[in-house]
Amino acid sequence: MSTASAAVLAARPATSAHSRRLQGVDGLRALAALWVVLFHIHAFSGAHVGLIPGLDLFLRSGSTGVSLFLVLSGFCLYLPFAGYRNERFQTKAFLIRRCRRLLPAYYVSLAITLAVVLIAGTNLGLASYSGWPAVEQLLTHATMTHILFPKTFYALNGAFWSLALEWQLYLTLPLLIIGIRRWGLAWTAAAAIAVNVAYRLLLFLMISEHRVAADSLLATAVLPNQLPGRWAEFVFGMVAAELYQAGLLVRLRLTLAVPVMIALVGVSLVSVGNQWSHLLFGGVFVLLLAVVLKADNVIATVISWRQLARLGTMSYRL
Repeated sequence: MSTASAAVLAARPATSAHSRRLQGVDGLRALAALWVVLFHIHAFSGAHVGLIPGLDLFLRSGSTGVSLFLVLSGFCLYLPFAGYRNERFQTKAFLIRRCRRLLPAYYVSLAITLAVVLIAGTNLGLASYSGWPAVEQLLTHATMTHILFPKTFYALNGAFWSLALEWQLYLTLPLLIIGIRRWGLAWTAAAAIAVNVAYRLLLFLMISEHRVAADSLLATAVLPNQLPGRWAEFVFGMVAAELYQAGLLVRLRLTLAVPVMIALVGVSLVSVGNQWSHLLFGGVFVLLLAVVLKADNVIATVISWRQLARLGTMSYRL
C-alpha cells in the first residue's frame, strides 16, 4: 500500500458504532463555546479591552461562535451518512436521538430559568412575567418557537435562541437527505446556499432600501436568524463531511488554505453585523475545520489538545 493511500485510509472516520471521537472537532466545539461565553461576559460587563490590539473586536464578534457551531453541526450530523451511506438515514430514529440528546437538559434549564424569573426576577433586575405572558414564554420556549417572535427571542435566557435555530436545522436535515439522494450533494448544497443568499438579499432590500422596521429586534435579530438566513453554514459542514469521508481533505494544501482563511478572518471581522458576515464566517470555519481534519499541522495539534477536546464534549452545557 502506498503512503498516500495509507494516509487517505487513516483520514477516513471509522464507521462502527464505537468509532473514536474526533478530538479536533471536539476542540473546535470548545473554542466556539469559550468564544460565545467571553462574548457574553464582554457584552454584559460593557468593558473595553484595549490591552492587546484587536482583542476588543475579537470579543465583540464572539457571537459568531454560533456560526462555528452550525458548521460543526452540519459536519457531525451528516458524517455518518456521507460517502454514499445516506440510504441508511431514518428520519424517525434521527429525530428521536436528537430529542434525547437535547431536550432533557434544555427543559431542566428552562424550568430553572423560568422559576428564577417568576420568583426573583424583579429583585435580580430581570424581566418580570406573570399570568398569560408567563404562559406564553413557557409554551414558545417549550416548543422551540420562541425564535419566531421578537418578544420571546431573547426572553428568559438570551442564549436559548441558538438552540431553537439548531432545532430548525435538525428538522430540515431529512429534506436535505432526500435532495442528496435524488440530485446529489453538490446540487442540493448549492440550492440551500442559494436560498440562504436570496433570503438575506430580500431582507437587505426590505430593511435597507425600504426601511421596513430597520432598527427593530425583528430586523436585527429575529428575521436574520431564521433557518433560511443561516442554512449555508450548516450545509458547509455537510460538504466538509463528504470530503472528509472521501479522504480528500488529506490533499488540502495548507499553503493555500491558511492564507485564504486568514484573509477571510480579516474581512469577516470588519463586516460583523453585515447581512453577509455569516457566510464569510462560515467560509472561515469550514476552512478551519478542514485544516484541523487534515491533522498533520500545528493548528490541528493545538486544537486537538486533549483537555480542550474534553471541554468540547460539554460545550452546549457550558
